[in-house]
Amino acid sequence: MSVRSLFFALSITGFSLAAQASDLTIGYITGIDPTKLAQAEGRYEEAIGEKIDWLYF
Repeated sequence: MSVRSLFFALSITGFSLAAQASDLTIGYITGIDPTKLAQAEGRYEEAIGEKIDWLYF
């Protein structure tokens, strides 16, 4: 996992813990970005332990 992916996952975790939200929705755009692989493989969801609803802009 790249440093960028790890930072993103940790920031999501921090946001999730602070908000205590039951549903988590994250907006994204398409492009060539290494974070898309982690998104497609579900790594972010594994990192925070809950489902993420990805919203395409």
